[in-house]
Amino acid sequence: MSSATGSLSQAQKALARAKSSGQSQKKIQEAAAKVLPGEKLYISLFIRDDPPKPDDFHWSLYYHQQDTRGWKYHFGNEGGGWMLDVGPVGCVFKSSFLCVLIEIASIPMSMKSQLDQLITSRNVGSNETPGFNRIRGLFMIVDALRSTGMLRCESLEALEEECLALGNHHMLTCAKAEQPRSWVASKLSR
Repeated sequence: MSSATGSLSQAQKALARAKSSGQSQKKIQEAAAKVLPGEKLYISLFIRDDPPKPDDFHWSLYYHQQDTRGWKYHFGNEGGGWMLDVGPVGCVFKSSFLCVLIEIASIPMSMKSQLDQLITSRNVGSNETPGFNRIRGLFMIVDALRSTGMLRCESLEALEEECLALGNHHMLTCAKAEQPRSWVASKLSR
């Protein structure tokens, strides 16, 4: 057994102990973040209403480093224009209204600066792109990742459909504030 597998197993046991012993929501969220596979890129979906509506999510990308830390990338519409917001996240599972994380790529820390450069370069011209919105911006980034080989996915349309189906499947547990939130690996990308 590799040390990574051993660490994952230990973290899963810690998560199970936290849930069964009635520990605080914060402890359960932190235990879940330690179990979340690191050096992975995720699409994160957030519910926008309570009760949630099908196919109605806020979309972002999340890169999970190791332990509980990572980086969030999403487009926001501030002051009438779209801007890419990039920032560190202490524990993704503490994010309000997080519905599900969908793993789409394995990206080693040694390539994190390339990932950042590729993502931030997609902010240029977003306000001049007709029909631009958060989802279109996110998939422009995913397509760029695909063209560089950082992500393997045959159909971005199918990936979007898969994400919507997963969000719809998990949205009620999010609305009920069940912890920890779910994460799954995409069947369409690597």
